[in-house]
Amino acid sequence: MPAKMVIKSNKNVLWWNLILKSVFIGVLLYFLYRQLFLNNDLSESWSHFKLNFQNGEQYFVFLCILLMPLNWAIESRKWQILVNPFEKISFFRSFKAILSGISIALLTPNRIGEYGGRMVMVEPQNNWRAVISTLISSFAQNIWNIGLGLLAAIVLMHQQGRMESYLYFSGLAVGLILLSLLIFLYFNIDLVTTILKRFKRFKVVEKSLFHLKLLKEYKSSQLLSVLALALLRYAVYMVQYLFILYFFGLEINLWSGLIGISTIFLVQTSLPLPPVLGFLARGEIALLVWEMYHFNELSILASSYILWFLNLIIPSIAGALIILSSNLTRTLGLSRNYFK
Repeated sequence: MPAKMVIKSNKNVLWWNLILKSVFIGVLLYFLYRQLFLNNDLSESWSHFKLNFQNGEQYFVFLCILLMPLNWAIESRKWQILVNPFEKISFFRSFKAILSGISIALLTPNRIGEYGGRMVMVEPQNNWRAVISTLISSFAQNIWNIGLGLLAAIVLMHQQGRMESYLYFSGLAVGLILLSLLIFLYFNIDLVTTILKRFKRFKVVEKSLFHLKLLKEYKSSQLLSVLALALLRYAVYMVQYLFILYFFGLEINLWSGLIGISTIFLVQTSLPLPPVLGFLARGEIALLVWEMYHFNELSILASSYILWFLNLIIPSIAGALIILSSNLTRTLGLSRNYFK
């Protein structure tokens, strides 16, 4: 390629990088501004947090902060295991991918942007494989979110006298069957390719089958490790939530706390809402569950919003810095040889 053409192409790449990053950072800043400075509930929650921090047991907050990087470190290890069959990446690189994914996921319904954010850390030719590995990681996490959450919701309704005994035991049976079915499908996830082969005449399906060959490369031991890590991450987040409840003086025994938190996870997982409504829904879902225990409404909202800030906002800022230092045009396949 002539030198002049290379220079011109390099300039185009730089301009596209600048445009993409400017749009991203602009949207992210606007979102953060709306959520952090124009939200009355969050403002009241922050005042309530400061009051409790001065008079309460601060060590619960510090424990939550310490668990935040552990939460995302577990997710990073999950994804590293799933990416390694097609591209060897370090744990640190996987961790950066997770933070990038959080940053973009914050702006999209039901965390869809997470898939695109993680592609920043893999080679462009592996973009679709990175998406598939993220889907499997999410599936593993949702097995516990949905399976354990459904069982918890049934127990909660029974505890509150809203479900007859025969419905309670029937519900538990159905919940256990669903959990078992999800685990079976997870360990036989390559069945997707078998089903899709029947529709191979469609071009979209044919292209998908090419990328879905990855599903056959995963060993049962790898899938088991990912599923175990997903359960560990689930437990870490539950402990975080319990700590923040205790910080705000919401007295609840361990069993009732775990049941309530699992139910909240189930509802949050089931609602594909846009970012703004998703943020508001967190508070409403928490109120719906915890009001059964006659907790203070402001403390409930504050607990939900503080966890949201610790686990999503702080990591998203770090993720934004990673994205700004990345070559987005290379990730999108717009440049292949100019920047490595």
